[in-house]
Amino acid sequence: MSHSILTQWESSTQYKEAEHLPDIAFQVHVLRQAGLNITQASLMHLNRDCLAPDLSNLFILTDVTAAVEAFGPTVADDTAVMRQLLIHSNPPREGIGRHCTRPYACPYYYYCWQT
Repeated sequence: MSHSILTQWESSTQYKEAEHLPDIAFQVHVLRQAGLNITQASLMHLNRDCLAPDLSNLFILTDVTAAVEAFGPTVADDTAVMRQLLIHSNPPREGIGRHCTRPYACPYYYYCWQT
């Protein structure tokens, strides 16, 4: 079986675990479910120390494979919840809070926060 490497590109200047790890882990999960043998996951981001005209070190590649593998069970559980949410047109019965905007705004944000 062939091996595949997933590299996610971000315009960020650093690896932000809370933001990037769930996204990369979900992508690995989906690709594996589709039959690809993902053996490495990496994040490529901008190097804030890079100075023009020398752009040879513009990007930094961070191997996040171990973190993705450890996060795997969470992704499988979250995917099951996501499938249930897609079945229903009503917003989830989760109370409002910081999770409504972190790491991204929930699609039901304005609905839930109207008073």
